[in-house]
Formats: sequence, C-alpha cells, structure tokens
Amino acid sequence: MKSFFFCFLAYFLGSLTCISFGFEKSSELQTCPPQSALVVSKQTLYENKEHSLGIQNYTTAELLEKYPNSFITRNGSQLMIEGSPIRLAGGNIYWLGLDENGSPGIAYPTEFRQRDAITTAVKVLGATCWEQQIVRTRAERFNEEAAAIIDRAIAIAKENNVRLVIPLTDNWHYYHGGEYTFCNWRGTNNLTEFYSNETIVKDFENYIWHLLNHYNNLTGNYLKDEPTILAWETGNEICPPPQWTNDICLFIKSINSGKQLVLSGRYGVSSLELELECVDLYSNHYYPMDPQQVAMDAQLSFVNIFFKKSNAITVVFFAGEFGWTTGDLSFLDSFLESMYSNGVNMDCYWSLFPHNDSYGFEYHDDGFSLYYPGEYTPDDLQTNTSLKIKSLRNHALLMSGYTPGTLPDYPVCGQPKISNITSDISNGATTIFWRGACGCCTYNIEKSFQNDAGWVVLTSGVTDFEGFFQDDSVYHECNLKIFWFLVSFSNIENLAFKHKIVDNRITIKKLEIDFTYSYNITLKHEIRSNKKYLISNNEKTKQHKQIHDLSYVIDKISNIFCFLIVIYTFYV
Repeated sequence: MKSFFFCFLAYFLGSLTCISFGFEKSSELQTCPPQSALVVSKQTLYENKEHSLGIQNYTTAELLEKYPNSFITRNGSQLMIEGSPIRLAGGNIYWLGLDENGSPGIAYPTEFRQRDAITTAVKVLGATCWEQQIVRTRAERFNEEAAAIIDRAIAIAKENNVRLVIPLTDNWHYYHGGEYTFCNWRGTNNLTEFYSNETIVKDFENYIWHLLNHYNNLTGNYLKDEPTILAWETGNEICPPPQWTNDICLFIKSINSGKQLVLSGRYGVSSLELELECVDLYSNHYYPMDPQQVAMDAQLSFVNIFFKKSNAITVVFFAGEFGWTTGDLSFLDSFLESMYSNGVNMDCYWSLFPHNDSYGFEYHDDGFSLYYPGEYTPDDLQTNTSLKIKSLRNHALLMSGYTPGTLPDYPVCGQPKISNITSDISNGATTIFWRGACGCCTYNIEKSFQNDAGWVVLTSGVTDFEGFFQDDSVYHECNLKIFWFLVSFSNIENLAFKHKIVDNRITIKKLEIDFTYSYNITLKHEIRSNKKYLISNNEKTKQHKQIHDLSYVIDKISNIFCFLIVIYTFYV
C-alpha cells in the first residue's frame, strides 16, 4: 500500500509520529523471495538495542517544532535532528495526492480533506510522519496539476511541523500509477524490465530528477531542499535487485546532495540491501501483525554491531505498514509493544481517512481504514475500533518520548460546519447535515421555537458515522411558523465513560434548502459571538444578497462560535 509517504511530527500531542499516504494494497500481496537469511536470537540482539533507542531529553514533536528547517539525519541505526535522537510513529494516508474514494471517483482531494486528515493525525493522534502517493505523469511530461496538489499537502504538513517520506513508484497495478506505468510507456508488460531495461530505468531517473527539482511555491523550496521531506522511498513493496537499489539511491543523493535520506522500498527484509552504504532505512509491512517478526526485522539493524565487522554498516528500521484492525485489542497492544521495546525507529499503521466534504467520513473498504474516533462497541472488543485507536495514539506518544504518566490531553475540537438542510413534505421531515471536524466525537442536535432560548435537545451522542439527523416534527408543528436549529459538539477524554464539552455552538458556512410545492421557506441567519466584532455595511449587504454562500463573511470573523438557522414555514 502507499503513494507518497509523509512522515510528520507535531508539538500538540506528540503521539503519532508517522503517517503514510500510499499505494493501496493488492489482495494478492506477496513478499519478495529472500536473497539471504541471517538468524540471531532475540535475547542476544536485545542487549544491543540501546544503540538505536538513544536518550530523548525532548519529545520528537517538540524537537520538530524547535527545528522546522533542520533536516533529519541518520547516525547508524538512529534517526537524529540537531544531534538529538528521535523516534517517530504515525499512519498511511495513500490518497493525499490523488483520491479514488467518493464521488466523482478518481479525483484530486480537496484542501479540506487534506487538512482534516493531517490535523487529525497530528493534533489528535500525535503523528510525526506519513506516506503519500506518487505524481502520475507521462514519459515526456511532468504532471504539474498533480504536483500542485502535492505541494499543498507538503505545505500543510510543514505548517503542522510534520516530516514526510515519499515513495517514488509502486509495485502494484493501481489507479495512481507505478512500475506498470513506466513499462507500458515502452510497450512491455514484463515488470522485470523496470529494473533491467536501460530506457525504462532512464525514464524513471528522469521522473525522479523532475520531481526533486520541482519548485513548491507554497513553501519556497525545491523538493530536494525541503526539510519537511524526511526521506524518498525507492518504491512501494517492490522487488528490485540490490544493484538497482544502489544505483537509484546514489542517483537521488546526487540530486539532493544527501540532505534527505533514502528508504529502500523492497518488500521483505534483505540482508544484502542492509550492506548497501547508500541505503539509510529499510522496512517491512505486516499483514497480519506479527510481534515476533517485527522484532526480528528491527534487530537486523544491530547484526553488524553484534558481529563487530570492520566494515559495519547499520541502517534505520521502519515498520512501514501494519493492519491494525486484525484481532482483538490485546493483539494490537502486543504488536505495538514489540515495536517499541525492540528499537523500531519509525512505524505507520494502514490507513487514515478524513471527514467527507459534506457529511460523515470519506469511506474506503479494505478493512484497515481508520476513522477517528472509531466506533465504541462494549460487547465486542474485536470490533471496538475506538479502544484500538486510543492504543495507536498512546503508542505514538510513547515513541515520541512521553512517559505513560505524562501523556497530553486530547485537544480542543476543530470547527464543524452545517453543510445542508433539506425539507420534504412527503414525509414531513427536515434533515440537518453537518461536516465534521478534527477531534469531534459526538454531536447534539437542538431545536428552539424562540430566538436563542428554550432549546430542546432532539438527540444526543450522534457521531460522524451518521453525519446527519432527521427531525420528523417540523411538518406537524408547521403552524408555529419559526424554528431555530443548533448543533453542538464534544471532545473526548474517554469514549467509554465521559465526554468533555469544549464548545457548544457551531458555525454555518453554507446553507441550502430543497424547496417543495408545499413549502415556502425563507432563511434568516443570526450571528452569535462571545466577543464584539464589526461587519461593515458593505459586508452586511453582501450577506443579505448572497445568503447561500456566506464563507467570505464568516472567514472575516475569527471569533464567531454560533450561526443559528431560522426557518420560516408557511403551510399551503
């Protein structure tokens, strides 16, 4: 799975330190055949793990905020920033550059979805790194439109003190392109030629050259000079010969002068690639999760130290993907503990999805999708994703350098938006839709027959898995003429026991009404704020003339916390 892998760190929570945006996993996933095998006992290697763990005086998130323009480097099997050791954890977000989910199908993701995913990962789940998709291109042309979308994702990551790992191609024949694309350009479906055909190799190198020399107007850096990019990955789950990996690594470092690290994208750990001096990181993916296997893979980075070879070369181990939903909570916890205690320097679960632009979530059906805060099912711990997500967050915080007794609180919610209201005389229902926001867990829907008074709770504890609420009483109360609707939202401290209210009003950015032959509906918007603000007469005129698009008015008032909907109904 994968596309660009963006690894990012954030000060807010320091929990997740990696997030991957990658290529989707094939149902026929297989590891590459091993090129050699080396088995050393866990107990023996465990004695050497302190070499990679280092001592952190600051959390990873704090260091990334302190040094936003410093490149992450490698000292043996340890990642470093400005002389301090760091560990990272997070999740994959493979669709961040090109999305296949939702309507109208394959399309570039909106800025809202990019921001929602990144801020959820950083502020709520504490991510410090992630992985994202490659830019689709043609043999002789670089796709600048796709590059602009990725530029925006990189800029958002930079704003959030996030570091990125970007894979350059994919082994699988998936919608966002990969090895098949390069081979098809040259009229062959033999994937081995991707590594052996000089013309195809040159095409791939030209693509790398254009990508690294692309200038991001939003960050003011060429990608080869962007500290936000932790590493370039040679490919996702590919099976190259070691010589090809060596050549591509050297080619990348000839462009970026070695400022950014290089991750071997070979699927399955190869001891031959561990001996390549130009490789900074190696990785493996886990479907299903395997605590013993991830421990053995991580400890290979200590092998050369153990045998005390004169030409000892150590590299960083990265658990690039794991299927976090498999098994019960204790199984996930055992895998996370194995990674933490055996010196894994970076890890990323598969995979994070955002809120939809209108309501609910942007859904994906591979069985490993994470929708924050997950669903709480007290009678079935196998499907209790909310507790598993809490474990992922705690693990990322520990990887970042927090101790169990110092984990930070959950952050204040973002600002949801009421996106649509429809009224239908055929069933006497008014339906309220809202777009969720980072950190929001539950919502209450209230109605009033007075101006901001006498609120009646219609329902409580609604989640973004619904994303809308239908009020069937409007038809029967139509003689009352006027209704006010309000949506309040809640943060979470412990989903199983209590909710922490952090705000009790919602801002309406856009409102649309479906007119029917039996309804005549007029809308009036009233702004409620806890502070004084000014709107010029000109802006008031715009507000009244363009009642269906208030974004430019709302954006000028940063402290608005309430925008009431008033519906006047005249029954015919």
